[in-house]
Amino acid sequence: MRASLFTCLLLAPSVFAGDLHQATRATLLEDARFTREAVLDRIQQLRFSFREGEPEDGQQPYWARTYASHGSADGPGAAPSRERTVSGIALGSERWVGDWVLGATAGLSRTELEAGSDDARLDGYQLGAYLGTKFYNQIGFKTGLLLDSHRVDGHAPAADARGGQLFGELSYSLDYRDFSLEGFSELAWLRQDSERQADVASQRDELLQATFGLRGTTAWTLGPDQRLVARVIPAWRRNSGDRRLGDEDGAGEAQLARDVIHLGLMLDWQLDQALSLGVAYEGDWATESRDNGLALRMSLKY
Repeated sequence: MRASLFTCLLLAPSVFAGDLHQATRATLLEDARFTREAVLDRIQQLRFSFREGEPEDGQQPYWARTYASHGSADGPGAAPSRERTVSGIALGSERWVGDWVLGATAGLSRTELEAGSDDARLDGYQLGAYLGTKFYNQIGFKTGLLLDSHRVDGHAPAADARGGQLFGELSYSLDYRDFSLEGFSELAWLRQDSERQADVASQRDELLQATFGLRGTTAWTLGPDQRLVARVIPAWRRNSGDRRLGDEDGAGEAQLARDVIHLGLMLDWQLDQALSLGVAYEGDWATESRDNGLALRMSLKY
């Protein structure tokens, strides 16, 4: 009995560190979507239905998007649930090359994560490039590459995590005078490398995300060079690959949802040809997780 109790006391710190480590891995994979969504939305605003005007000679377009989100997820089996709050900013700029939009982005983020009785802070930055176009005024194509790096500070010694993702989207739109309907399919491949932390080994995780949805867009003219553009985006996302995260020695476990329902609501206000402001709501729901967030954006040409 004494030996068993002594063994449990020795293993407890490793198990708790494992819970936090696996929750961190899951959070990094889940939250990789924020910069990706910012990039895809930006291309949408530049090249697709009810788009912003092209910059005039001598003008350079810039954009910024800030976001904040709160989410929680149940742990598999006896594993603890996790809860996180993330906030960040993404900045970018583009150039037109014929009918193509070619851009670059950089971002910063901070995540506060709780897994059971343990917690950690994740400070990250993101860099990426993207491009998009529309063929025959109906077939849309977007793609991009994003790299990220995070510093993880928790009860265990600080560790680093690095990752990247390659993504693309195909869409087909039916455009009318006052509204547009666009079906789309998106595919993203993600990889994350997490350093060894305390008694938990380093890990490499790979995830494939397929998203299928519909965009509904409409606009209201307010005055010369002024209008409101609203978008509604219901979608379904399927995660495959490293969804169930854990170590061979059983030190902690976390899980990503297989099927996620997504809803995006966006409203952009074009003040004039050079300045636009926008607000967006993003919600994700699954059987074992839920997430709600807001984003603000600004687009400027000068």
